[in-house]
Amino acid sequence: MTPINEALGDYSELFMLLAALTYTVAFLAFTVDLMRARKLPAVATASTHTPEPAPVAARTGAGTEAGEPRIQWSHGGANTHQASANTADHTGIGYAPLRRPAARIAVAVSIVGLIIHLAGVITRGVAAARVPWGNMYEFTTTGAMLVMAVFLISLIFQ
Repeated sequence: MTPINEALGDYSELFMLLAALTYTVAFLAFTVDLMRARKLPAVATASTHTPEPAPVAARTGAGTEAGEPRIQWSHGGANTHQASANTADHTGIGYAPLRRPAARIAVAVSIVGLIIHLAGVITRGVAAARVPWGNMYEFTTTGAMLVMAVFLISLIFQ
C-alpha cells in the first residue's frame, strides 16, 4: 500500500471548500436571475399577448378557394395576410434577446467553480495514488464534478 501524501490531501480539501463556496455564489446569482425572469414575462404578456377573437365564417370545403385569404391567428387577433418567415420571433417561441447579467455571472462563476472542483479531484487522486473514486467521499466529489460539467455543457448547447 502506497503512503498517502497528506499535504496534497489538505490542498484537495481546501479546493473542495473553495469550490463549494464558489458554487454557493453561483447558486445565489442563478436565484437572482430567476427572480428577475419571473417579472419580465408578466410585463411582456400584458402589453403584447392579449388575443382578440375575430369572427370567422363557416366553410364546407376542405381548403380555401382561390382568391380567398387564409385566416391565421396572431397575438393581436386574426391575421388575413401571409405569415411572416420569422414567426418564432413574434410568437415568443425563440429565445428573447434580453440582457441577463445575473445569469452570465452565474455561469462564469460556475465555470470557475468547476475548475476549482477539478483541481480538488485531481489533487485527491494524486494524494491517494489511485483513481479518485476509491471511497464514498471521492466517489461523490467526482460524481458532483461530472454533474456540474454536464450542466455547463448543456447550457452551451441549449
